Amino acid sequence: MNFIRVALQAKGPRATLRRVRSLAARYGFSPRKMAQALQQLAALLRKYDCGATFPITAVALARHPQVIADERWRHIEFAVHGYTHIDYTRLPQEEQLAHLRRARQVFAAHGLTATGFRSPYLRHDATLNRSLAKAGFSYVSNQPFLWDVLTEADVPPQARTAHQHALEFYAPWRPPTHQSLPRIAGELVEIPVSLPDDEMLVERLQASSERIARVWLGELHAAYRRGELLTLQLHPERALACAAGLEAVLQEARALRPAVWIARLDEIAAWWRARSTASLKLTPVDEHTTRVRVSGPAGIALQVRGAQVLAPTQAQGTWQLVTETEFDLRADAPVTPVEIHNTPERGAAIRLAPWPEGAQSALAITGDIDGLTLWDYGLRIWGR
Repeated sequence: MNFIRVALQAKGPRATLRRVRSLAARYGFSPRKMAQALQQLAALLRKYDCGATFPITAVALARHPQVIADERWRHIEFAVHGYTHIDYTRLPQEEQLAHLRRARQVFAAHGLTATGFRSPYLRHDATLNRSLAKAGFSYVSNQPFLWDVLTEADVPPQARTAHQHALEFYAPWRPPTHQSLPRIAGELVEIPVSLPDDEMLVERLQASSERIARVWLGELHAAYRRGELLTLQLHPERALACAAGLEAVLQEARALRPAVWIARLDEIAAWWRARSTASLKLTPVDEHTTRVRVSGPAGIALQVRGAQVLAPTQAQGTWQLVTETEFDLRADAPVTPVEIHNTPERGAAIRLAPWPEGAQSALAITGDIDGLTLWDYGLRIWGR
């Protein structure tokens, strides 16, 4: 169970060597370099008035609590990135539980409530999800989702092997077969994480800052068109290389209308859980009229297709958005309630809108903190 074996499996030999060489440039023997990178990200997030979620390993938090003990982090969620940086799917469930409970204890000792988890290397399975629920976590963000935004020019010949290696390792969901939306998975909310991320773009594809911005804007626009979630992954260590791309995404997201909901992962998980409690009642009034009543959390809205809505609406692609909680519909055929994950392409339909206040799509900024110093990386060899 050592990180070199898993790193080789995830990245391949060449990418692993490049990764080792990059560590010295981005980390020091003190946490100063990483603290500066985190501060740069925090300043950019404040500029656009949004939070973010940074999963951090519990051992790194315990060694360097002063890095996050800062008023500038009040809008940041720190999630658990493991007790140590290992592949948790290789542990028996009893050991998984011991690690997860110890990690939450470390967070609590430093004044942090840990509700979310992202695995090192995004490794996950059903056993780990059961362990997370038993340990008291409410959401997990491990399922990769690959947006189809890379062109042939983005993957030069010398990078194709490393890029293909990443796709085979992560085995991501892809459109149109899947949607980038949260799901209730047992006792957890499962939130997908988007690819290409900073690691794929910087380490494997050697992308310029301009190309990173173009690719990430492509992801944002794809999520916006589909009404889905972009969970943008940017490790703080690459803040300098990716800052222009992140700013381009935040600037565009704030400008789009209808709005993009920018939220932390804990906020998205809380919303999706509350949304799952909403109820929809359809009552016939006459042959062609149906009264609609919806109850649910503040901000709940409905989307209607193939029917006349006798209330104010706003166009959202092929749907009409309705923010009122009681209204009438007129249609020649029955209006069918549908789930957003499994909506038929045709026919009169009504469904709960995915995002609060009828936002068109959602954006979450995240970035794993594997360690803060070169010492942290050295100790990973021994699983510490």
